[in-house]
Amino acid sequence: MRLKFGYKGRLIEVLGYKINTIQMQEWADEFYKNKTKKMLQQKYFDITYERCKEMGLKLAEKSDIEFNPEKNWASLTIYKELTKYEENYKKLPSDMLDSFDIFSKKYCGDINNKLYIDKTSDYPTVVEAISIIKKCNGLVFLPHLFIYKWADNKEKFINELLENFEIDGIECMHSEFNQEQIDYLINLANERKYFKSGGSDYHGKNKVGIYLGKGKGNLQIPEDFVKEWYNSLKQ
Repeated sequence: MRLKFGYKGRLIEVLGYKINTIQMQEWADEFYKNKTKKMLQQKYFDITYERCKEMGLKLAEKSDIEFNPEKNWASLTIYKELTKYEENYKKLPSDMLDSFDIFSKKYCGDINNKLYIDKTSDYPTVVEAISIIKKCNGLVFLPHLFIYKWADNKEKFINELLENFEIDGIECMHSEFNQEQIDYLINLANERKYFKSGGSDYHGKNKVGIYLGKGKGNLQIPEDFVKEWYNSLKQ
């Protein structure tokens, strides 16, 4: 189970393993009853569209852009729209439209950027997210810690989370990590006695070269990672 939560004005994620799914669903139904994907994505789409227009960027009329807030993500829809017009590349930082990953994580995730939206009020806080996972008898893992491009000092960011919150494990392997980052997290987990996990970032066939448990390059999640903490739950 994956939860987004607010932390210092930004959204990051936490994973809950071996949770009581019925109890978690009851909590989610209550917490998100007025925060459906349709409601949130339409809000984010409208805000981002207007800010793009204020920046002098070229987009089609809002009503002409194909967008279904129940199925589509606002930021991805706007990104695709911006890339249709060559003049937008000249008005934005040179790398901003190179990829959606850069657009969303480096720029839209930058508090000082015009396209940044503070979404934290729409999601649980870090304390709430961790608390509900614990109440559902789950283990709390921090995933893909090196992908947050807005964090200038990644090691400091990671240490803040580990030192201030009740974390059980760290996702040490991920398709976007290089070997140095993987080694850093594995060593950190071993030294501080955290459980280890890995994620290929598989979200279906839409990601080329990424499969369940296997990712880019030679990424393959060791079975021992899972056995260590999974077996601990049986004790």
